[in-house]
Amino acid sequence: MAKQIHPNDRRKIIRSLQVYEQHGRTHSEILSDQKRLVGGSVLGGPLRFAKSCMLWLQCEPTVLKLRLEQRVDDMMRRGLVKELEDFHRRYNQQRISDKSEADYTRGIFQSIGFKEFHSYLTVQDQSKEIADKMLQEGVDRLKLVTVRYAKMQLKWIKNRFLKCPDRPVPKVFALDATDPEEWDRNVTEPADRKSVV
Repeated sequence: MAKQIHPNDRRKIIRSLQVYEQHGRTHSEILSDQKRLVGGSVLGGPLRFAKSCMLWLQCEPTVLKLRLEQRVDDMMRRGLVKELEDFHRRYNQQRISDKSEADYTRGIFQSIGFKEFHSYLTVQDQSKEIADKMLQEGVDRLKLVTVRYAKMQLKWIKNRFLKCPDRPVPKVFALDATDPEEWDRNVTEPADRKSVV
């Protein structure tokens, strides 16, 4: 496992150490055993439930992008900035009382929705015009990374479930969720029919 994990990928390194501590065996040994099980593959062990299916809600890319950007705008209207400012203030108060250095390389600081606003949250003694500009740059970055993350999710689904001939995968049924007005006809009814298959 050590050869596969980048030395700066703290999350995966910590997880592998936890696996070793919990099981007394290396993470790579456990994964190798899972891959050798009947139904295992290069991706890991066999399916946990033999009779399963996956309902994949799909949406036209232009519609999905618009929805994701609208979601960010809605989060902003509902108080995302205040929540980020409050968290950042409390984090720094705790950090100062603990006499520790700021570490923006792990935890929540790496989540989508926080690091995009780092410049705005750490700006000091700047004009309102500069702060507003930094805030808008954060919003724009959040929209960009949200759309990018959705694309990564689509790629993961395709690679994990559609392009994996060396292992059993659940049946995948694509359902068109582009038009919310047609939800029952395009999603609910076909999903009900698939669930009885």
